Amino acid sequence: MRKFSIYCYFFGLFFISKWHAQTTYYKQFWNEFDLVKPLTQKLAIEIDLCNSFSDSPQKSSMFANYTQFATLVSLHYYYSAKWNFSLFGAYYANKFVPEIGQREYPEIRFSGQSVYFFKKIGYILQNRSRLEYRLIQNATNGIDEVVRLRERAKFTKPLGRKFIRTKTYYIVISDEVYIKSSSSITGKQLFDRNEFTIGIGYAVTDNVMIDLLYTNQYLPRSSGDEIYNAIQLNFQINNPFHRVVEKFSKKVEP
Repeated sequence: MRKFSIYCYFFGLFFISKWHAQTTYYKQFWNEFDLVKPLTQKLAIEIDLCNSFSDSPQKSSMFANYTQFATLVSLHYYYSAKWNFSLFGAYYANKFVPEIGQREYPEIRFSGQSVYFFKKIGYILQNRSRLEYRLIQNATNGIDEVVRLRERAKFTKPLGRKFIRTKTYYIVISDEVYIKSSSSITGKQLFDRNEFTIGIGYAVTDNVMIDLLYTNQYLPRSSGDEIYNAIQLNFQINNPFHRVVEKFSKKVEP
């Protein structure tokens, strides 16, 4: 109930702020390539490659400006059917895009998270808690340290089937609240942003999934609120190259 109350509070703040504040809108395109390799029955390593594009007042296309490249390396520990714990290290290369007020400031990020799954027949509901320690280069070439807490609720439902497997469509709905410490780059406000996502996915095989999503991200800022309307195209490959390894192993068998 406590986490539900927190979500309700920030939902209210989200809509009130959107109604009263002067707001700047951006159209963006995000994409991710996620490669997950099991190490043992309970451990897996993941590598994510992420790209972001944005429009600007001068150019209306969401692909007009290349804004960010990021790479993340994660270690996942599957404690039980309901609990998953992870550690992350990431590098974010933020590009210089003066048209949208973005300067070039690289960031190194370390994170830890827990995920609790409410698994039911026909759908999956999960709650994710992530704590981030961010090291961001500031305007004087120094480093700003930012601590950020992220709470996300996510609902996934396969269409026409009870479970997600090969050739299954599924819908995804999630909402995430970001709370952070103060810094010269991210501002003094406690509430960093709210991110609502909805879309559809398709399991090409048991190990390959493609998601097409719409995300609305609201950022309250002292200089004026910002809203990002983003289209996401994400690819996830579990246990990549396993068929290649199996074929190679068969060839070299005596």
